[in-house]
Amino acid sequence: MAAKHQTQSIAPYRERGGMTGFVRIAVCIMFVLLASSCLAQQGIDLPPVQVQETPNVEILLNGGFEESEPITWKFTDWPPRPDTGAALIADSIFRTQDVAHSGQWALGLDLTTVEEDRILLCQQAFGADKLAAYDGRLARMSAWVILGRGPAGYQGQMSMRHWGPPGAPPIGSRRIYLSGSVDEWNYCSEEFILRVGETTRADMTVSASQVPELRDSPVVYVDDVSLAILGEADLQARLTCGTVLFEPDDLVPVRVDVSEEAWEAGKRQLRWNIASPDGLTGYAEGDVALTARTEIVELALPDLPDGEYSARLALGAEPGERAAEVLLPLRRVAGPFAK
Repeated sequence: MAAKHQTQSIAPYRERGGMTGFVRIAVCIMFVLLASSCLAQQGIDLPPVQVQETPNVEILLNGGFEESEPITWKFTDWPPRPDTGAALIADSIFRTQDVAHSGQWALGLDLTTVEEDRILLCQQAFGADKLAAYDGRLARMSAWVILGRGPAGYQGQMSMRHWGPPGAPPIGSRRIYLSGSVDEWNYCSEEFILRVGETTRADMTVSASQVPELRDSPVVYVDDVSLAILGEADLQARLTCGTVLFEPDDLVPVRVDVSEEAWEAGKRQLRWNIASPDGLTGYAEGDVALTARTEIVELALPDLPDGEYSARLALGAEPGERAAEVLLPLRRVAGPFAK
């Protein structure tokens, strides 16, 4: 009888959702969390990354010296002297097929043909109208150089000058050194923000200077000379925290920059994923409606083992659209405050 009374007293307690109901709820929550954790670690398949096509705009003409006409480059030496003539310059500065980085032709500057304290120059001039549309854009001046002969560590130069009113000195200039070595092409470049300002015209000059010991006079070959306005990607991004995220931090701050053209076209939706290094397996995702062309977005990092990952960002006109993408490498490591 006592046993029957005990059984009858427990049943109503279970029906009212006592300890057993609580345990069931707790088990369900644990199951959901465990399933979510397993899903995050296993990941989901993502489509291939949409590589952005950002063609550059070349300002210079005949930078590979493939064409002899029309004359786009002017050959001179410095300082001016009475005996400088077409024959001398033809021997000193010339197009050649002996060596070429690309195509069939390159530029040669032979300092064995001149005496001490001489500079050989090859120059191309152009109007400010070729630059005006790219004011404030990222540009790159570059060239490939190789020595036919010359002292170790020899450097030529490549310079760009901005001119204002006629007769006035240059209002701005920049230059890079063309470091050459014998029998090996070397790439020299510098990126900068183009500032047109009051520029009315500009020029690009490749030059080679005589060395103190004339027996070491160099022969310099230059090819693929370029002044390029770099293509502006619809979406640019960088991790403001660096590429390493220390535990227990779980937010990844990213600076996002949208080009003016993409913004005006209505591409203001950002899809983000925490993904595998190749971006093809996603562990977390979200959508952000951008309110400005430049914005800091925080990505939530899921509970993942330490290792290599990536932040995959996609821009589009609608949530989830991947019209332009950026893949940023990310590494998760145990930090000094990790448990």
